[in-house]
Amino acid sequence: RAKMEEGTSLDQLVNSARPPIHFSRKAKVQTQIRTWSSGNLATACTRIYDAIAQTRKNASLDIAHTRQALLAIATIAARH
Repeated sequence: RAKMEEGTSLDQLVNSARPPIHFSRKAKVQTQIRTWSSGNLATACTRIYDAIAQTRKNASLDIAHTRQALLAIATIAARH
């Protein structure tokens, strides 16, 4: 997303991905890149990293922390 904001075209960005994105998924990936802002991606990544840290601290609550993180990310996505 950051490269696109710097001026790289969406097609160039998707075509230069490593590992390569399968042709059947390219349109969906492009839609998601357009949809998510850098700020929202950063927030989603933070939620994921926090969930990983919490599940490592307390493995018995792994499902609860994972669900909470995914719900928060879904809420961010639904707002945009």
